[in-house]
Amino acid sequence: MFGVLAVLCLSATLVLATRARIVEDAFGGLDRMYVWHRGIATAGLALVAPHLLLVGGHDAGTPDPSSPALAAHYGLGNLLGVVAIVGLLALAVLAFLPRLGALGRLLRLPYETWLASHRLAGLLVAGAVVHGLFVDPVIRASAALWWIYLGIGVIGIAAFVARQIGDLRGWGRTPYVVSAVEALSPTTLEVRLRSLRSPIAFRAGQFVYASFGGQAYWEPHPFTISSPPGAAELRLSVRAGGDYTRRLHGAVAPGVGATIEGPYGGFHHDLGRARQVWIAGGIGITPFLSWLGDARPAERLDVDLFYAVAHAGDALYLAELQDAADRLAGVRVHLSTDDRDGRLTIDRIAAAVEGPLAERSAFLCGPGAMIRSLEQGLRRAGVPGPEIHYEEFSFR
Repeated sequence: MFGVLAVLCLSATLVLATRARIVEDAFGGLDRMYVWHRGIATAGLALVAPHLLLVGGHDAGTPDPSSPALAAHYGLGNLLGVVAIVGLLALAVLAFLPRLGALGRLLRLPYETWLASHRLAGLLVAGAVVHGLFVDPVIRASAALWWIYLGIGVIGIAAFVARQIGDLRGWGRTPYVVSAVEALSPTTLEVRLRSLRSPIAFRAGQFVYASFGGQAYWEPHPFTISSPPGAAELRLSVRAGGDYTRRLHGAVAPGVGATIEGPYGGFHHDLGRARQVWIAGGIGITPFLSWLGDARPAERLDVDLFYAVAHAGDALYLAELQDAADRLAGVRVHLSTDDRDGRLTIDRIAAAVEGPLAERSAFLCGPGAMIRSLEQGLRRAGVPGPEIHYEEFSFR
């Protein structure tokens, strides 16, 4: 039972990894879908431990080893099971290394190598599926269970194959070219892209997977679109937070080709009440820029936007935000800097807005620790859970 549940979880992760629109919609956004992807994968790997502890040696369902054909059949099944378990655990270790601080940074693989190894997951799950079909006596004794188990495995493996073929053939990708690059700070670039055919249609607040310089298959990364729908160019803000984005700062220049996949995400202020609080941390300001750029003066907004940064010099796009506040009645911008004001708190937010905070909807985007802290504070302040909306920024 533990082994079958592990295969079920791992097969489900392969379906979630397709980024299919129908699956994304079911989870309320790709960011939340990937949170589930990570959790289900972890559960699947955790189920391997009791499976190994409880599985016995030869039992009534084990083929007679005196039969060479059946012994080979059983031996191949066990070999595939061992390879699958060792391989999947190795991938789990590689995924966990970044959480180990300095030691993790020392041992972890370059992103492109890690991504290439991660693409082996489908083959390893296929090995685990065959292992169960060959050696599990309960599955082999029941035609119904055999077909159900096979169906679970086939769905996951088919999703994996479809994703790989789609990546290689460029399904769902639109070619762009970099038209302008501007260094907004030592760690953040603004990249503007022009479509080489029909531009993608997106909703304000969504994000895309972008790859630059012909690396569409191996290194697509998610970036929020900070330009409004209908703009002549697509604007992405790239913060140097990892190996890949740091390399981009020296490699992206006008004329460089790019591919865009998406859009994804369901983060939009239409989900909330008329009176709202928007809270951005650092580069998390990008979806709010798109929202404000898409708004029209006739639209009746009642929004307090809080922009939290470490230092005043880190407040990218502050002039653009202030221009939007001047253009749109009912939009108020509050800049909060850690060095001057301390960390942004719910008490400070409640003191700055007009009326009870509990009567507003809240939208948050920024580092995970900030989101979790402010979400708890909003709940204590009486904001109902369904009125607290945030993008799982940390999945990127």
